[in-house]
Amino acid sequence: MIQLTDDLIKDAFVKTGVDESFFPVYERKIKLAYDELQQDLPDDDDTPDEESNVFESIRQANNYIAYYVEEIEKGHSDSWAATFADYRDTCDNIHETALEAYDSIEDKAQKEKDLDIFLNSISEDEIYRDRYKLVISGGVPHEAASEYSRNYHRCIQEGKSETYAHVYANAISMDYSMYGSEVYAEAYEQAINHDMSQDQANLFAEFLSDVCGGGTWWDTSKYLNQYHEDWQKEFYLYLANKDYKHYTEQELNDLRREIYK
Repeated sequence: MIQLTDDLIKDAFVKTGVDESFFPVYERKIKLAYDELQQDLPDDDDTPDEESNVFESIRQANNYIAYYVEEIEKGHSDSWAATFADYRDTCDNIHETALEAYDSIEDKAQKEKDLDIFLNSISEDEIYRDRYKLVISGGVPHEAASEYSRNYHRCIQEGKSETYAHVYANAISMDYSMYGSEVYAEAYEQAINHDMSQDQANLFAEFLSDVCGGGTWWDTSKYLNQYHEDWQKEFYLYLANKDYKHYTEQELNDLRREIYK
């Protein structure tokens, strides 16, 4: 039965080609892996060398040190690199691995520094990176950030403003329909352009999204109680015309009279 000796550990480490300064990390990992394997299912005299816990602990240590060194060379902290290397060996999803590494760090400033290093290494898209950082506590940052970035950039390519693009992408992420998100973004942008605060703009956009969703254009009293400036009335009529394209000119004129009575 093969034994895990100091000489065997040194020989295995040399074969990795890793700088000798990382030997203590490698040695600690290989011994920890071996002890855990021996506790679960110890080798015996009949265990072939290639199936032994010694060989498996070498394999684990080799994978670990490769990932560990790569993360350290990117500028990551030891805590990030150690956790990342541990999980990366068995997890194919780099984002799940990064989330484990991120959560392992207690110092808030260090967490954000490590996260920035990670994001800068995987994407040049500032919109994606910013959204990823914002939603990381939700547990699926990559999917959420990718969707947000895709919707944002599509809006920009269509000639929309940055304000519109951000609000539309955020509305989609909150499960608004595509049409509801368009209404929300357009209403929010109009509100901001007319000097409403962000909170007021959100309330305005939510109100009109609900009206569009329910098709309650003729129920004007609640809207007029809150929004009765001329631009708000005109925007209401604009959305009604956009939403109900089958309105006749007479019906739209009737709605205009209802709004301006």
